[in-house]
Amino acid sequence: MNVSNLQVENKYEFFAELLSSCTNLSYMCLDADFLLVYSNATDSVSLQRLFFMDACCKEYLCSLAADFRELLMLTTGRVFKWMIVCSGENEKSRYYHVIGPMMETDYHYQNAEKILQGTWLSREDFLTLSQYINTLPIMSPINFYQYGMMLYYCVNGKKTSLSDIVYYESSDPLPFDEAKEELVVLEKAAEQGNRPSWVMEERKMRYLEEGNLKFFEDFHALSSVDIHFQYANDDLFHQTKINIIISTALCCRAAMRGGLAPEIAYPLSGLYIRSADHATNHSELQKIHNTMLKDFSQRVHKHKLKQGMSLQVKLCHDYIQMHVTDSLDLDTLADAVGYSKYYLCHKFQEETGMTIQKYIHQERMEYAKQQLRLTKENVQDISDRLHYCNPSHFSSRFRAYTGMTPKEYREKNIQ
Repeated sequence: MNVSNLQVENKYEFFAELLSSCTNLSYMCLDADFLLVYSNATDSVSLQRLFFMDACCKEYLCSLAADFRELLMLTTGRVFKWMIVCSGENEKSRYYHVIGPMMETDYHYQNAEKILQGTWLSREDFLTLSQYINTLPIMSPINFYQYGMMLYYCVNGKKTSLSDIVYYESSDPLPFDEAKEELVVLEKAAEQGNRPSWVMEERKMRYLEEGNLKFFEDFHALSSVDIHFQYANDDLFHQTKINIIISTALCCRAAMRGGLAPEIAYPLSGLYIRSADHATNHSELQKIHNTMLKDFSQRVHKHKLKQGMSLQVKLCHDYIQMHVTDSLDLDTLADAVGYSKYYLCHKFQEETGMTIQKYIHQERMEYAKQQLRLTKENVQDISDRLHYCNPSHFSSRFRAYTGMTPKEYREKNIQ
């Protein structure tokens, strides 16, 4: 059956019926004024409330050009994912075809409830929306992309690809000034010996999840080691070491919620946990903790910056990060993302401003810096693992990148 030959109304109803036959994703059609035209949802009111949860959602959709026809993946409330396709001759006759929402992990159910608690809903509306959220599907992004591409074909009568999907995150994080005011209150409580450490921890995890670098740079209070648990007959050094291990595990989870791949986050947390375990004094522990916080937040920040990249270039970024100690070549990367190596090189440089080889070198230098700071591994072994022809060549490249030899860098930054 050629879907484009169906009557317009029947076409979208047919798509909604197909969708409901294999998943509990909802479909809705909104007009140019965001009024509901059609939906297959059992609770279309809750569906619309979730869609317009963030104030900037409507503003962004209104800002789309009249001829915008790409497949759009929109995130609202930080956890709800939607696929949107526009139709219509101009802005006044525009229709928004929407499927969703879906969530990627079980954790997002808990996070969604926290987000609802920060809204001005009545108790009845809060309970209704909470119950509705519990019915939402959890699925892998790739399955969601496929449903989105089906919607695109239904609306436009032609196919699209993963690389053509446009991404936008419509969320309202706590303004920095408000976060600063909250922290001042917490710091005063800490000075009075009444520090609510669990609240501090909550703030720390939230800003790490957002990849907020300025927050970590300006507020050193969040870099102190929180004593989550106190152990009878344990000295302070041992308690601090155990609590840094706990803090590292929490930061690892927050970074993954912020989008950092588990294949990167877990080995990274393991490295910091081993370093903390081998530390011999408080000064070392504090340095490890501060470095860990900064490292995770920077990685999440870099991930957020990739939101405007095509899927294949993001996959290439992630593949290099996860296989930085492998012998990487263009053929391997091209196979991993599904592009020819020549087109991948062109797209990568176009979207990132650097060549693939330069990015591989950058990631290898960052890995070497990390190993020199956190381990006692010798330069020869680090050089071999990163596939440099000899330690002399590695040291030369390292000095060009950092301004110091590996030995000088280790002595200056040793944990």
